[in-house]
This record gives sequence, structure tokens and C-alpha cells, in this order.
Amino acid sequence: MRLLLESKGIASHAVHNAFVKGGLESFLWNNDEAGIIDVYDQVKPDIIIINSQCKADQCNALQSLEPSARFIFMGDWDNRFPKPILCLSNTSSDTFPTIPLPERIFDTSMIVNSFFDNKVACQISMFTDMINDNFLNSNTEVINMLISMGVRMFGNVKIPVPNYLGAVDHELKSKIIVSSDICIDLTGDMWETIALSNGVVLSTKSPLEEFSFKDTGALNQKIQQFLKSRPNTSSLKMLAMERSGISLCIELFRFLQAQPLVENFIKMRQSFV
Repeated sequence: MRLLLESKGIASHAVHNAFVKGGLESFLWNNDEAGIIDVYDQVKPDIIIINSQCKADQCNALQSLEPSARFIFMGDWDNRFPKPILCLSNTSSDTFPTIPLPERIFDTSMIVNSFFDNKVACQISMFTDMINDNFLNSNTEVINMLISMGVRMFGNVKIPVPNYLGAVDHELKSKIIVSSDICIDLTGDMWETIALSNGVVLSTKSPLEEFSFKDTGALNQKIQQFLKSRPNTSSLKMLAMERSGISLCIELFRFLQAQPLVENFIKMRQSFV
């Protein structure tokens, strides 16, 4: 199957990367840089996944030229666009089928499998990539507590404390995650990556209470608990995969009744948990 996705959709890159990992021919294009008709003629896709950032007049022109073209719409459908065979949206419709689209789709291509490395091993680690000055100023209590506990900080955002050890690439980040007893996710943006990289995570936005915290006291208590006994993270991994591009692909291919692809992507999802 050959698929064409406009690149500015909320989940375009995560879904495209899942398609590619599943062995499909998937192509991303930016409708601001290239017209859909020209790209369609080059790629000859079986499915076109468009979104509200596409140029509606071009999409309608393509449908007129190629009546058999099949569109899937990512996001809430705008009736300026051709009627899709399916919409990836949380808004249901009487006009066409819909598949719910999570608020944030996790891109599993960000996962790098690594092994324990004693050179970067530590009890508590934290990544600063999503931290800004406002966040830092409003979370001084919890950050000071982590500093007193010897947390090691890594990431692109420099924090002026001795515990900050610099920026790291994806490969080294994965090694740090799997070599840490606990990883702290203060911003709530990394719990999926940490869990699926075989790390133990405590996050402000974990969907499971066991791995979440709301204040400094709760965080301190759970750190002590996890340092004594490493928890089983399988349930958290499964929840992370439910929000992934791979899971969205499973539902998409179920709709298309492409059972071999459904089975292939289910195996892919299971490989992460």
C-alpha cells in the first residue's frame, strides 16, 4: 500500500514513521511547497491523508480529475474539502466514519533501544529539554528537593546548578534512561519515551496514579518507594502505546479491512511492551 500524507497534520509525522516502520511506502509532503495534483501524479498513492492546512481548492480539483482518489481527513473535517472515506477526529459525524484522535500522538520512532551503561548509571535522572524560565521559577521547591537528592540533569536547556551535566543525543538519552533507577518527568512530556525505553518514570502527567505525583511530598515518597523496590512498568508501556502512531494505524487498517496489515502492526505494538 502506498500512502501520501500532508506534513502539517497534528499526527502526520508519527503516523508516517509508523507506516515506514511497518514496511509501507509512505510519503510526506508540504502543501505550501508543492501542489497536491503534482505530488499525486508522482506518487500515485492508494490513500491520501489531508488536514485543514491543505489547500481545499487543490484537493477538490484532484477529486474532479481522479474520482477514485481516496481521502482520509486528519482533524475536524471542513466541508470546503472533499468528503473523506474516514476522518481521524474526536468529533463524530453522520456523513462518514470517524476514528478518535488522541490529543497527542506519540511517535515511536523516538525510541532507541539501549542497554545498561555503568558510565552513565545513577539513581535519579531528569531531562531539561521542555523546561523554560517560567517553569523553572514556578517549580523551585521540587527542583531544589531533587538537587538535594543528587539528581543528574541532562538536556538542551541549561540549568545553572552543578547537577546539570549537558545536552545529550537520542542514543545517550536512551542509555541514561535505562541506566537510571528513576527518571523524573516534571513537565509531563516524556513519560511515554521513558517507559518505552525501559525506564522507571515518575511524571506529573502519568495516566497511572502509581507513576504520577502532584506535589513535592508525593514525589519524595514515591522516589523512596521505587528505590527500595523497582515497579513493574508493563501497564504504563501499554498505555503509552495506546497513544502511539502504531495504534492509530491499527484502527485505520481495521477500517480499510486490511487484516494482514492489522496483524503486522499489532505485532509491532507488542514488541514495545
